[in-house]
This record gives sequence, structure tokens and C-alpha cells, in this order.
Amino acid sequence: MKLKLFYILVIGLALISSGVKAANLNGEIKSNIECLICEQTLVGGGKVFNISELQKAYLHDHYAPYWVKPKQINGFVSQLEHCDADGLQPTDYHLKRIKTLLSSHNLHDRARLDILLSDAFLLYVSHIQTGKTDPVKIDPQWHVILNEKNPLNYLYRLSRTTIKEVYAELISMLPYYHGLKYQLQRYRGMEANGGWKRIPDGKMLTPGMSDDRVAMVRRRLTVAGDYSGIPDADSTFYDNTLKAAVINYQKRNGLEDLGNIGPQTLGEMNVPVEERIKQIQINMERLRWLPQRLPSYYLLVTISDFSLSVFDNYKEVGTYPVIVGRSYRQTPVFHSTMRYLVFNPVWTIPSTVLKNDILPEVQKNTDYLNEKHITVSDAAGKVLDPKHIDWNDEKVSRYVYRQAPGVDNSLGAVKFIFPNPYDVYLHDTPHRELFERSQRTFSSGCIRVEHPLALAAYLLRNQDDWNQEKIDQTVASGQTTKVVLKKQPEVYLLYLTAWTDTKGNMQFRDDIYQRDTRVYQGLTTRPQSE
Repeated sequence: MKLKLFYILVIGLALISSGVKAANLNGEIKSNIECLICEQTLVGGGKVFNISELQKAYLHDHYAPYWVKPKQINGFVSQLEHCDADGLQPTDYHLKRIKTLLSSHNLHDRARLDILLSDAFLLYVSHIQTGKTDPVKIDPQWHVILNEKNPLNYLYRLSRTTIKEVYAELISMLPYYHGLKYQLQRYRGMEANGGWKRIPDGKMLTPGMSDDRVAMVRRRLTVAGDYSGIPDADSTFYDNTLKAAVINYQKRNGLEDLGNIGPQTLGEMNVPVEERIKQIQINMERLRWLPQRLPSYYLLVTISDFSLSVFDNYKEVGTYPVIVGRSYRQTPVFHSTMRYLVFNPVWTIPSTVLKNDILPEVQKNTDYLNEKHITVSDAAGKVLDPKHIDWNDEKVSRYVYRQAPGVDNSLGAVKFIFPNPYDVYLHDTPHRELFERSQRTFSSGCIRVEHPLALAAYLLRNQDDWNQEKIDQTVASGQTTKVVLKKQPEVYLLYLTAWTDTKGNMQFRDDIYQRDTRVYQGLTTRPQSE
């Protein structure tokens, strides 16, 4: 009986002792949070990034610690140590300070550790979920709006979940993201093995010729995985096996894929592996700016690839070459829903095109409007005679200019409308010769589509009696015809310079709008406190 009372007493004292320690730790955390609010630093110094969020978090549970399980702490530290696999920097998340405090049993250090872990967690959750950088500040042409889930909610749930489960919930489900994550590891492996040497400039290399640089090309493509023939490092003969590898490489880099190695192909081959790694990191960040999942039915315009892909039931079912905006009239990045098509559309000329393209031509030749079948109307809708207009008067920019349907119409036979504030849509074009170019930045921001009637036929395939024959008859009639889509695909216009295709192949493209540098600068800049 006495022994039993002794154990009860010991257990009671232990519980009282643990309660005192918990109360002391809560008090120490409270002191640090109060210091943060007043001084913007922890007690004794040390900045954090999410002061107001930390205040809310610790008030939520009366300043109780969030990080009480060693397994949980170790799991998060390990996650931070390996966050470079997502193209992020471990040094952004207090990692050095956290590791220093892990070995301390001092109550003051224990409180600081808990706050630093929580601060790092809130920052990390935000970065994985929607990116480290703010796309609006980094890229003014990026208009895909995301609703970020409050990182605090993940902190509140921490006692009921694991770090791996949180990561799995936050990470992008886009196949492009997971493809780039794999390729980032792969290219870092190439870097660790020395990357590749620069191939000297010289005359164009073509199949059937011999040149000392051919051996260097073969080694370069072997490293990248394009060349799968029997290695013959010293052969200077450009054979058909190497030609196939060069063509594959050219396709992966958006080059003319004829197998000839000229300045463009050589320039791409000479981009250092370190730059390719940066490019992958940059585009992983861009993918974090997107929704975690894309719908089952959507159109994807990859601006730098000059392509439009149709995805139905999550599978790519068609690809169309496109023309995008010039460098000084860049196609914006945004998301919308395609509502309807217009066959034989009337083109109401936008103000930018009017100012920069139409009016200068009219001032040189007043017959220009008649030649292009463009009418001019005043605010009341009255059609004006171009010969009776003073084209030097500033009010000419306020008139409405419309181009009638026909062979000269800049929108061609059909336009595809998805409402947006940027006056951007997909359309046909009479200038089909431009699709022969490998780099196609010729529009004023809209997307010109090659084979637009084939695209229209797919979008209308299950709708009433709309088939290719009816589409052709409608176009031939010359009558403007609007067709509302019963099944309306989402439309994404994206700017990516690196991604993996549906077969897992690494794709690189030129930074046609010079947007990559700012993203990388944001990725490598230390986070800022509130």
C-alpha cells in the first residue's frame, strides 16, 4: 500500500513538473511574440518573416508550442534540407538557426526554436503552394489569379498530420511540374559530371560530311540523352544515326528540324548546363503560379512554343501551330472559358492597331480603307466617306473602324471568343505564309491559328449537325454566323520556356519576351519580413 502511494506521489509530482515547464514555455513564447510586435525581432535578436501571422497562430492556442514531437521536427528539417528538389533554397527558411537551436535544452532557445519552425513552415507552405515570388510584381503580363489557401490552417492541423502529408496536399499535381522536378535532378547530375564542352563555331554541319566538331556534337547529344547509337567518340563522320539525334534535339528546342547544324542549333547546344538548370527552376516557379490541377477539357496556348494544344479527358488530342504577339505587343498570360465561335467575322479594329498600323497607312493613301474593305463610323453609327475626313484631326482616333468579312479580313474565316479584359482571342489569318517561320511573333497580341477550321470542327464535333461540310458551307456563304459552344473548354495562355511534354521529353524554348531573368532574380533573393 505504501509503495502504491509512493508511485502515485511520484507521478503526481511529474505531472505538476511538466505542467510548470509547459506553462513556462508558453510564457517564453508569449514574450517573444510580444517582442516581435514591438521590436520586429525575437527576444535577444533574430528576424522572422510572418510577424502578424505568427501572432494570430500563437494567440489561437494561448501561446502553446506547435512543435512538440521530435519526429515531426526532424521531418520538417529534412523537408527543408531537400527543398532544392523543388527549385527552392534551403537557406530561405532559418535552417542554420533551427539546427543550432535543436541541440539546446534552454527554455528560451526552445521558445525561439518553436517560433522559427512555425515561421519557416508558413513561408515554405506559401512558396510550395503558390510560388516564392509574386507574379504580378515579377511579370506584369501574368494575369492568372490564384486563391491561396491560408498557410495558418496547415499549422493549426500540424498535430494531426505529417509533414509529408502536408507536402503531398500542397504540391502541384500538374504533370509538367513533376516532369520538371525529375529533369532538375537529372540536369544537376549532368552538372556534377562536368556538363558539356562548348562546340566551336564554323561552317554548317550536314549529314554525310566530316568535321572535327562532329565528335563533339555526338558527345554533347549523348550527355543530353538524344544520341542512343553506339558511342564512337572519335568519329568525325556525320552519319544517319547522329542525324536522327540532332533532329530529336532540334525538336526539343523548337528549332527547324532538318538535321543541319547551323548557328542556331549550335547556339542552343552551347547553352551551359548551369543555365539549363536555372531555366528549369524558373519554370517550376511559374507552374506554382498556376492551379494545382487543370480541368479535363481545355486549350493550352504555349506562347514561347507558338503552339496550341487541345486536351480532352486529360489527354492531348490535337496540336496547332500559332502566331503570337510581337515583343512590343506581347500576348498576355491569363485564363478564361471559350464561349462561342464566329464564322466570317467582322473585325472591329482595336485602338492600338488603329494607331500604330491603320492610321499611318491611311494618312499615306486614303484609298487604303476601301482597298481593305474597312468602313469608318462616327459615335452615332453614321458611316463616313474617308475622302471627306481630315486625317490629321485627332478625332479620327475616336471613330469606329470595321473590316467586312472576306479574303482580306485580318481575322480570316473564324474567330474563337473567350471573354477577357485584354481583347485577346484566337482567330484565322489570311497571312498563312507566316506559319512557315520557326519563330512566329507577328501578331498584335491575339493568337492566330493554323488550320482553324479543323479546330472549329473539333470544338463543334458533338453539337447539332455541325460537321466539316456544314462549316465549309457556312464559310462559303460569307454570312457572319455566331455559334455558342455547348461544351465550353477552359483556355490557358501560358508563358513557359522549359517543360516536359506528354512523353516526358525535356523541352527548352527561347525567352522571346525576356521574362526569365526577373523570375530568377526573385527566386534567389532572400525573403523579406513583413
